[in-house]
Amino acid sequence: MAPLIAAVGVVVAMSLALLERKYAVFSGGFLQANPIQGMWAQARFVVIVLTMEACLAATVLCLALAATSRAAVTPSRMALAVAVIYLVVSATFQVVRYEVLAYFGDMVSFGVLRNLGGGSLGGAVLYALDQYPAAFAGLLAGLVALAWTVRRLLRMPARPTIASAPPTKVRTLTCLVGATGLLILLVAMAVFAREQRVERKHFSKINAYALVHSMLLWGTPTGGTSHLLGALRSSGEAMTAPPPLGARLPAQPMHLIVVVAESVRGDVLDAKVDGRFVAPTLRELADSGSRGRHFFSHSGFTTSSLKALFGADEGVRRHLDGSLFEVLQRSGYQVAVFSGQNEMFGGVEAAVHSRTPEGLFFDARDAAGDRLFLSTAPGSMALSNDRVVDEFARRSPALDWRRPVFGYLNLQAAHFPYGHAGMPLSVIKNPIDRRALHSGNPDLVRLAYLNAVAYTDASVARLVQHLKTRGQWDRTLLVVCGDHGEALFENGVLGHGVRADRLQNNALLVTNRRVPALDRVVGQRDLPPLLLQALGAQLSGPWEPEGERAFVYVGSLEGPDQLAFFHLDGSDEVLDLVNASYKSRRGTDATPIAALGTGSAEHRQMSELIDYWRHAFRRPSAEPATRTERRLPRP
Repeated sequence: MAPLIAAVGVVVAMSLALLERKYAVFSGGFLQANPIQGMWAQARFVVIVLTMEACLAATVLCLALAATSRAAVTPSRMALAVAVIYLVVSATFQVVRYEVLAYFGDMVSFGVLRNLGGGSLGGAVLYALDQYPAAFAGLLAGLVALAWTVRRLLRMPARPTIASAPPTKVRTLTCLVGATGLLILLVAMAVFAREQRVERKHFSKINAYALVHSMLLWGTPTGGTSHLLGALRSSGEAMTAPPPLGARLPAQPMHLIVVVAESVRGDVLDAKVDGRFVAPTLRELADSGSRGRHFFSHSGFTTSSLKALFGADEGVRRHLDGSLFEVLQRSGYQVAVFSGQNEMFGGVEAAVHSRTPEGLFFDARDAAGDRLFLSTAPGSMALSNDRVVDEFARRSPALDWRRPVFGYLNLQAAHFPYGHAGMPLSVIKNPIDRRALHSGNPDLVRLAYLNAVAYTDASVARLVQHLKTRGQWDRTLLVVCGDHGEALFENGVLGHGVRADRLQNNALLVTNRRVPALDRVVGQRDLPPLLLQALGAQLSGPWEPEGERAFVYVGSLEGPDQLAFFHLDGSDEVLDLVNASYKSRRGTDATPIAALGTGSAEHRQMSELIDYWRHAFRRPSAEPATRTERRLPRP
């Protein structure tokens, strides 16, 4: 048993080291809503992790012994073989997960894989095979080597022993009983871990817990939370979506340049350091044009935000008869894309149709040698703002500026870890090490972030100057917006897409020309028709942004963890499907759903929120399974 105990110890130590290194679960890190704080909580987490991993390994050993009870394999030899398999497989899974998700705060999930594959797990596998054939070949070779090693271990001659072996039937029964008991204990520990609200997200990154949790959810077709939406479905009438709108632009429309500033939240325009504004260029644009104080990201996640920003059909009922790229191309616009990220990540490029045969296209894949970080994973590749703006300045003369131009620039500077080699230091004096970005240094985290924002502001200034130099500024509508906001430990969170709140969902939006609609609430999916109107387009039907509220979700659209409305008057309402609670528009605290009276105002508000998600925001094909709805009672 010694090899198996040693293997469990190595796996647990590696898991904890990687969790702290990458996610800072004990000190608070990027995308960690609930860091594990306090000696008792940390000790409990370690003990539970150790117990679950030990139960998993021991269960596998008991099953292996039962299956080979008639073979000439000693328990010690089998324990050694199981230890090798368990150590290699577990360690490999941890390392791959660590490397692939360089910036994300959660484990590989079906939702992530599906987005990478353009909508399906099968597509994700094909995508991975196309992008990383060498990695798959190495994985196959590793599996072959592991199989050969285990086979040699099992075939090694056993040492003679004086003690007589128990009868085969007794050995088999004992092993099966032991495996059953260990499996029950493992499931019980996983259920107990799931009830620990603070540590629950962190347990999901542990092999044993993730395995058991997936088994428990196997029979839930809609995922871990969306079944509750089926149980809470109100009796309201289905909303009828209007047909997609066409657009007719004037004969000589303005150029449109959209700059997406990664993770730049809406309040940076008012941020000061040492009495100086961090973003003077953006403030100047807002003063001469418009500022969207109530501009919201629907998801707080980059890929889904970009699809909503450009009007892609991604489970969201779009307003236009095509993405913004498609509509403007049909109207004679030349398309120019210059992105500091891999636009294929999450299927953005395919969804918005940003690559055209006659247009310009440049993203992180075209300058992989200039990437800021070592990882080449699609979600991790990033270029400096200077590299992107320089490429725009170098290649944009190839465009015929006598015709309208639609330019899209993506600037990655303000993404975690808020700094890289060569980034100008205008807010801070010295670069800040990634390991210092934790909950114990909230002021330092904020300064690092604001320095990245200042760099983004300077990059926009360079872009503006280039347009002026080319004589195109006076006929350009420039839009600078964030793909989402960013929490900086104000509410115990670092990052975005973790909770539905204004820090993570209220994003930057400024324009160099007056756009009156920006005085009201604007959701990202409202931006394409709003920009077309600002360009002077005539829409084929009536349309205006909702203006009074914005819809926000956390997690996947099909199986969200939270649903929320953010209202113009500053009030919020949040339905938490993980904790089965609801915070009403005027309430200060969340109330358990079961405590809401069916006829109460809070219940009606919650039902309206669910109906909006069900009928207005999602496509009807994403309805939860009816058998799940029937199985769960209404509150």
